[in-house]
Amino acid sequence: MIPILTITSTVMCPHGGIALLTTTNTQALIDGAPALVLTDVHPVVGCAFAPGGVYIPCVLIRWFIGATQTKIQNVPALLRRLRVAAGATR
Repeated sequence: MIPILTITSTVMCPHGGIALLTTTNTQALIDGAPALVLTDVHPVVGCAFAPGGVYIPCVLIRWFIGATQTKIQNVPALLRRLRVAAGATR
């Protein structure tokens, strides 16, 4: 299995919210689905983050680290093993 994330992958914020995966990549497909790249930004739905009872959900996932050896249209691809490198924006 190729470890590149695609629009059919499942990405979650640390609090269980689901990222809605879209990409600017229209050329590189993995198993028929467009691959995700470092510059993609994903809205998050269903985040349950509520410290002290105050609801402060994650709303976006932005990536800070991409693949070092795999680029798509000169932009680093996103790899499954990089899941901890995502930052959820509130």
